[in-house]
Amino acid sequence: MEYALIIWTIVGMAGTNLSVTYKHDWRPIATFPSTAHANALELCKAGAAQLNIKPENYRCVRTK
Repeated sequence: MEYALIIWTIVGMAGTNLSVTYKHDWRPIATFPSTAHANALELCKAGAAQLNIKPENYRCVRTK
């Protein structure tokens, strides 16, 4: 089994100094395969924790 770490991030900006609009999207940043010693979902959550990503800004999605 394999999980992908997907984060909610800024992908673009538009506007002027007085009025800036941010564009957000979900983007994959890493994949975590299961190993004999670790579960892929646990590895994915640990990776998000190491990057200090808030729980509402990431998802661990099963890919295989």
